[in-house]
Amino acid sequence: DPIDPASSDASAADADSSTPGEDATDGETIISLGADAGENITVRGGETVGLSGSATGHSGSSPVSFAWRKLAGADVALNDPRSATPTFVAPEPMQVSQFLIWGLTVTVDEMSAVDTVEVEVLPLTESDAYGVHVEFMSGPEGTTAPGSYEVSWRFLDGTPRSNVYLSRDCCECQNINSAILTPDAGGIYATSVEIPNDRTVWYFVRYTRGGTEYTSRSIHVNTSSGNPAAPEPIVIWWHPWHFDLEILETVLASGVVTHVMIDGGDRCGAYYEEAVVHEAIAMCQANGVKTIWSLNLWNSFTELPTLDDTVDPSYYVAAMEEINAEANLIGADYSAMDCETYSGVPFDAVFEEALPQEHFDAMSAAIEQAARQVRVDFIYPAGTPFAPLYVNNTYRPLGRIRIAASTYYDAPYKICRLDYPFEVFGAFVKPFTERPDHAWNPYFLPYDIVSRRYYWSQASGASGAVNGLWLYSGVEEDEARISADMLYQYFSSP
Repeated sequence: DPIDPASSDASAADADSSTPGEDATDGETIISLGADAGENITVRGGETVGLSGSATGHSGSSPVSFAWRKLAGADVALNDPRSATPTFVAPEPMQVSQFLIWGLTVTVDEMSAVDTVEVEVLPLTESDAYGVHVEFMSGPEGTTAPGSYEVSWRFLDGTPRSNVYLSRDCCECQNINSAILTPDAGGIYATSVEIPNDRTVWYFVRYTRGGTEYTSRSIHVNTSSGNPAAPEPIVIWWHPWHFDLEILETVLASGVVTHVMIDGGDRCGAYYEEAVVHEAIAMCQANGVKTIWSLNLWNSFTELPTLDDTVDPSYYVAAMEEINAEANLIGADYSAMDCETYSGVPFDAVFEEALPQEHFDAMSAAIEQAARQVRVDFIYPAGTPFAPLYVNNTYRPLGRIRIAASTYYDAPYKICRLDYPFEVFGAFVKPFTERPDHAWNPYFLPYDIVSRRYYWSQASGASGAVNGLWLYSGVEEDEARISADMLYQYFSSP
């Protein structure tokens, strides 16, 4: 075992006050009260796991209370730690198994007993991580004549699914759902989808796994033809300054990216001085790839901003001048500013709840004034039509090139309704599509979004001024490594 439960929590062990023999408790007989936390179990990441506790060695009417707590392992929570049978969602380890150890205390009147159970969470396998959960086997895609078509698919692992159905949508038509479907003997699901005349539509599978309803990647039909004379789009890979350079090396070897955004985090960090940053710049230059130095507008660790700063033009000017100066010092080709208010920012909650209109107006005026003095090259997030984060709409003047805020997930029903200007389509890429916290908005697979050029290339049908793609891999280094491998394996020459 990776950890000794007995040594990990002495207080839990001390709580076992049961002794052999009989104890009288208000007329009830308790013979060696015991706790049973169940057998050790092995599960897959993302599964809903049920614990099963019980008390032994007593009889009578006195109530039995249960108390679970985690003794070791990842930061996960039980739905009801006072239940005999609580549940939790297993984390999704990327390379090696994770172990969680739960302690159970059973109490009857004044007596208690304890037991532990170990849950091993297996890492993603190659079939899980390098691909999709749903494999479409037939169905319309690309330019297709109107009519009714069969769509068939299967799930790529043996995890049970329920409430499986196909959904079709478009910006100008009604969403249509099939009936709940069952697979044939070979595990294949099939139904039909109606393709209307001269209209872009998409379809996807919805299904329930572990009590959560998920949405598969979307399949688009009849996208815009685009402008063949449009210039080549840019493709940006987001790289935190402290990530392993092997990840960056793999991305560059894929031949996909034209720019790398090196994220230095808070402006108070002075990470531009780190040797690894200069190594990353040199690697990009050696591969003919442009570099972008990015810092946060709102510090979230030290030198924290105040709400007064949000309406002060000099604050924005000083931030952008600092970012531009650091970009020049390290030889980056461009500068960028991340305007997200992360959890350490004092007024994050105020922005999440929506600003009063008078403050919003004052903030917009301050930003407009600052933008007349100095700007960065790239600004993100560039705007949103979705409440309550309308504050993102104020940042657009601060950058020459805007990375969209509301295009990060494979949610075409949102993407097609964006009505604010941006130049770069932002995509949150992961090695898997399922997103338990917002299950109807799947992640993009890295190679999948790079292939779907109609989202971000004018030549392939992207709307307006959009002619770029920003690949954001998230803050988990292991996941970024696998996403980089996916790009390399899919696009590099054999």
